[in-house]
Amino acid sequence: MALTSIRLLFLLFFAASVSAAPVRTEHVEAELVAAGIAAVPGQPLAVALRLKMIPGWHTYWRNPGDSGEPTKIEWKLPPGYSAGGILWPAPQRLPAAHLMNYGYENEVLLPVDIAVPAGAAGTATLTAHAKWLVCSEERCVPEDARFMLDLPVGISAPSKWSDAIARVRAALPVKVDPSWLFTATRTRDGVDLEVKPPVGATLAKLAYFPFDEGRIHNAGAQAFDGTRLSIPRAQQPAGAFNRVSGLLVGGPRPIEIDVPVTGGASDSAVPGLALALAFAFLGGLILNLMPCVLPVLSIKVLGFIEGKHVGANAGANAAALRTHGALYALGVLASFWLLAGALIVLKSLGHEVGWGFQLQSPVFVGFLAVLFLVLALNLSGVFEFGSFLPSSVASVRPKNAHADAFFTGVLAVAIASPCTAPFMGAALGYALSEDAVDAVGVFTALGAGMAAPYVLLALRPGWLRWVPKPGAWMVRFKQVLAIPLYATVIWLAWVFALQVAPQEEVRAEVKTAGAWEPYAEARIASLGAEGRPVFVDFTAAWCVTCQVNKQLVLGQADIEQAFRDRGVTLMRADWTRRDPEITRALAALGRNGVPVYVLYPPRGEARLLPELLTRGAILAALEGL
Repeated sequence: MALTSIRLLFLLFFAASVSAAPVRTEHVEAELVAAGIAAVPGQPLAVALRLKMIPGWHTYWRNPGDSGEPTKIEWKLPPGYSAGGILWPAPQRLPAAHLMNYGYENEVLLPVDIAVPAGAAGTATLTAHAKWLVCSEERCVPEDARFMLDLPVGISAPSKWSDAIARVRAALPVKVDPSWLFTATRTRDGVDLEVKPPVGATLAKLAYFPFDEGRIHNAGAQAFDGTRLSIPRAQQPAGAFNRVSGLLVGGPRPIEIDVPVTGGASDSAVPGLALALAFAFLGGLILNLMPCVLPVLSIKVLGFIEGKHVGANAGANAAALRTHGALYALGVLASFWLLAGALIVLKSLGHEVGWGFQLQSPVFVGFLAVLFLVLALNLSGVFEFGSFLPSSVASVRPKNAHADAFFTGVLAVAIASPCTAPFMGAALGYALSEDAVDAVGVFTALGAGMAAPYVLLALRPGWLRWVPKPGAWMVRFKQVLAIPLYATVIWLAWVFALQVAPQEEVRAEVKTAGAWEPYAEARIASLGAEGRPVFVDFTAAWCVTCQVNKQLVLGQADIEQAFRDRGVTLMRADWTRRDPEITRALAALGRNGVPVYVLYPPRGEARLLPELLTRGAILAALEGL
């Protein structure tokens, strides 16, 4: 009994020190604190990340709104211990010019429950690496800190943080009670949410904070008349607004809801699945005309002409030709399915990725450079495939035309990845904001569109009668096809050099690119507050379409002058290497790859321009200012 009392007194003596040493940055005081002075075996331990911002600065909620990044915590715990996710307090609306963000000002405690195993003993050392983005109206600064909290295991008592953590937990959003009734109906401009609170309860005001980004117009007014809350849809939605899933704030306590949207007017601005499939098919079809893919498709057509796969009498080998076309299509589809699966898995693990994510890897870029060089040398007549390989390997390709057809489809997709065709952006943005089934469907349609021309040619070999018979012209034609491939090798080597360079060098290159400045979300907001429009070029060094648009349109003197005449600030969002901030900005625009071109007016909605940029499209958008 005496030993227990002494131990309890010892714990109480150190109760005031139950927090990791505070970390002070230029903008935030951060601290990891615990509600109890010890960890009790078999009972959850309540801890919290405390962030105290200086005046005028804020951090972000789980859905940051139009810009920003949620706070994250990475844990290293003793064996048998496990940490739950952050229990997010209800946020506040943080307007920034024409944008609206969700987050916290002044001070916030972000609670986390730590599961303590029943057999725990000794001392529990909790190590946390917290990352947050802190912003003002002018700029944003990513910050982080590491904390180590040592707690004895045994009898516990409240720490000095116990009451503060308890107050935060008492105000946390709760699951909606069955006594509440909701009906969500689609309207022309968004969704009307009918709200029936429990008997005897009245609501004077109500606000909706969505869990998912890109569904609603965050800065738009949410009108509430006592029974109906009107929620405006985003002008460029990242997927269909099919569920009202988020927080309702304004009652006695914030509540979590998840209500399906039914009936009402057609949501014409949202690319539903049928439209996304059509866009994906058209995008895949046009992808064949991109400089990445056209040489490979041309090589296969030359193979048809030479009769390499079907013999001199195409009619007698019609079945073989159809099989060849089907296997090429299967190779294309299998590659797109593989990409879809990789994207879905990576996103489910919390990674910020999009179309072309593999090209953000220097290893893959180096592989493509070697592949293009081999293709170019082959077309130039330096060697024929197999001439420098062991005979056992070289004989595989001519002996197995079926495998050759399949892997040509795989090759076509691999070298198509630097390109984005018209219609692809909206389709991919929709696919990766919906469930896995829809995503796979969109990628299947994209592959079907890309494979369609070659398959049609395999089914209709008679169309080749318009092509001259095999002869010397084919050698010269191959040599011409090699020229863009050599240019691509040089370009990929430049991309590789950029990717392995320090980030500061890449940013320095953007800063020296004439009137363009590096992308910064907070900067867009501050310029909007000053009444100045902003044009953002979401680009990447490995994106062929981006480079073509840059040379043929954005770099032209009359376009540059038009921007200056309108007082437009030019920003370049460089996605050459993985950048979560740019990925989230693309998702908020309903896009999942580059190029993307956006004009942000001082007031009103951002305006998206086409992927294949034209001078007319830019001038028309500027006239709209």
